Amino acid sequence: MSHVATHLDHLLQARLEQTQDVSKLLDQLRTLAYNFVLQSTKLLLLSATTFKLPDSLHSLDSLQLLRRTAFSAEILPEKYDKDLAKEMVEAWQTDSGRLLRTLLEQEHCVALVEGHEGREERTAGATGLVLEVQRAEALPSKSMDVVDPFVKVKVVQGKTTLSSSKTSRKKNSPDPVWNEAFFLDVPSLDSHTTSAPVNITLDIVDYNGSVMSPYTFACAAPVDLPSALDKAGRAEDIALSLSAVAGTLSDPRDVSKSRLFVRFRFPDMTRELKQLRRAWPSLGADDQQNSGLKFPSLGPPSLDAAEALDHATYFLDIAVRRAREVTRLLGDLGAVLLAPVLCALLDEVEQRVMAAGRKAEALNEAVAVRTIESERRSHTCVTAAKERLSEAMPSRPSKVYLERVQRATATSLEAMHQLEHPILTCCSDIRRQCQRYQGITGVLDSAKRSVSALRDCLAAEETQRRSSRFAKSIGDSDSHLASGVVEYAELMAGAGKDILSAALVPGKTAAHASGYPGIPGTGTTKTLPGTTCTSARTPEGRTGSFKQGDKVHVWSESRQTWMTDAIVLEVGSAGFVLGGKPAVGALRIKSAAGEKWVLPEQIPQLVRFELFRG
Repeated sequence: MSHVATHLDHLLQARLEQTQDVSKLLDQLRTLAYNFVLQSTKLLLLSATTFKLPDSLHSLDSLQLLRRTAFSAEILPEKYDKDLAKEMVEAWQTDSGRLLRTLLEQEHCVALVEGHEGREERTAGATGLVLEVQRAEALPSKSMDVVDPFVKVKVVQGKTTLSSSKTSRKKNSPDPVWNEAFFLDVPSLDSHTTSAPVNITLDIVDYNGSVMSPYTFACAAPVDLPSALDKAGRAEDIALSLSAVAGTLSDPRDVSKSRLFVRFRFPDMTRELKQLRRAWPSLGADDQQNSGLKFPSLGPPSLDAAEALDHATYFLDIAVRRAREVTRLLGDLGAVLLAPVLCALLDEVEQRVMAAGRKAEALNEAVAVRTIESERRSHTCVTAAKERLSEAMPSRPSKVYLERVQRATATSLEAMHQLEHPILTCCSDIRRQCQRYQGITGVLDSAKRSVSALRDCLAAEETQRRSSRFAKSIGDSDSHLASGVVEYAELMAGAGKDILSAALVPGKTAAHASGYPGIPGTGTTKTLPGTTCTSARTPEGRTGSFKQGDKVHVWSESRQTWMTDAIVLEVGSAGFVLGGKPAVGALRIKSAAGEKWVLPEQIPQLVRFELFRG
């Protein structure tokens, strides 16, 4: 009967490995997740911001296409993408545009998009880099006019300008504070090494510095790409010295004491949200155009909606990428092993998706209320025109375009609501599959009951009447089989923890949630190969002690394997001392690897009964 236990172990594992029900459900969830993120992003883009979509952009049903429009036109190989990028460059350089692009550049968002649309090849050679222009000090002015400075930023490769942007103008300010950030599209270091060098230039311009036009009066030394990427990794503030630039109509200014303070960093959603939460509540008329918001009051609900979407995307990615990979490799066995944590993950997914839907709806309502208030004041107040210039969009689009945006926003919000139910249903179906076996212990309990039923049938009086073949072999076989089942349960539990720690605990999870029950913490548990033994492996009915003459398996350190031919030669009795210490219950064991004593505290890890099959 011991062979039946071993055979059941193999059959159970093969059955679960061959079943792919959970993997198929996770594939379905991946499609639903992509569409939910797509519709949420469209709503963020269209409802609260001043984004003006080009007429040539007939559809926004691809997040990869939307992400490509945010890149510099010089980076993109296709003419269609270049044209779109040129038309949308100003929108993407606003605070709202940078926030949305940061969201699309997050690893979990990129993975979710590429899992649905395939790997993005057109921008594979580009690296996203953020430059924060913080402040300047001691900028010189003309004799009769205080300087009105702004900073021009360019990414230059050879003689080609890959991207350019500029800060807002600070009027009459020799010590201006900008705290403005810009996305810089730079080639990756791999492509950079095989082409012309890439440098980042920063010029200081006086808006009223010349007779008819702005005048560049100072510049910082160019920052090469490797240095910029290195500084971005440290995210440290940098003080740049300035050099004077001579103009044709004026003498060079003295910039010997002037400094420009900047910081390079990589895109970080948490940092963007934190900075904008500080900046947006105090938006003035001069800052509104750079914010990219239709109305200043839309800042908080826009940030809430973006943050909720980021959280939802993060947990959806864990489910459809990391958990799916485990189930793809191990079949439903992987889902059974992951059941405690996977169910907790699905609970988190459901809550985050519903929260993202609520925040999006709240944002849409805030936009509607603010628009109605603005229209009402325009008909009842004589000064409405001035208010509109300071609070509404910098340049009001046509009525046809506004109607198009309203229809698209309403469609996206409705699509989000329609997607919520299938996502929740899919999560419930996956959870049902996981709980179908109540974890691996539940499966093995069922197997144990089946084996016990077989034993009872063979031991029944009717069976004995028909044949005496089984009387001798049955004995206490049911207890031996129970021990084999317990051993397999322990083995599977240990394997499940290893898979969970490798697949479902990325370093950033703590930033999105407090954690899941059952996930191992930091550090690892050292176990012997082939076993997760935590107690002496004794058949059911034994007290847990070994006796002289027992056939056992013993772990050999020299051979790094279990010796299956071992036998207990002696058991330390009362008063037995080994190495100067009491060692009651110590075992002297002989095997093909030799003879050795095993201390009582080592027995659970080094000795098991011969019945166990690893």
